[in-house]
Amino acid sequence: MKKIFSVFLFVFIILSSAKAEVDGLFIGGGLGYASTTIKPQNVNADNLNLHLIMGHKLFFDDNIGLRVYGNFLYDWMNGISRTINAGSYYHLGANVDFLYNFINRGYTSYGAFVGLNLGFTFWNTTSLDTYLNFGLRAAFNEAHSAELAFRVPFAYHTLNSSTGQRGRQVFNPMLRYVYTLPSY
Repeated sequence: MKKIFSVFLFVFIILSSAKAEVDGLFIGGGLGYASTTIKPQNVNADNLNLHLIMGHKLFFDDNIGLRVYGNFLYDWMNGISRTINAGSYYHLGANVDFLYNFINRGYTSYGAFVGLNLGFTFWNTTSLDTYLNFGLRAAFNEAHSAELAFRVPFAYHTLNSSTGQRGRQVFNPMLRYVYTLPSY
């Protein structure tokens, strides 16, 4: 029994020392959906969006980390009435996320993140945009991760200044893949 316990302890120590994630530069992208509320008409429009992210992440220990990154989001909104046309807009932003891995097993980790985005949305006019970022993430083989991310905006932005149309994404779920570049 003592020998079996020693083997289990040895395997546990070896596996727990293998790091599931590495620090470094990363690049990623994904696909998302959003529902935009448009005022003063009080109507909703469905959006599809493509996004790219690039930045740096740093883990302070096996569980707690921080990442700083920029994002580019291309959003396409379908037309819903004669006064609200289909169109696309862009979002550029800077983000800071707090990372927490609650499970680390060998070369795999599972965790969550929460953070803030500060950026600009370009439609007919340019406006300041702020978002809350949060989600779940899974990292595999040190460099690969998949995320279910959500963005919740804080402010409306002007869609058309002549008609007074303002829009805000109510909720924006996204699936994305992130690759961390190896550091030598």
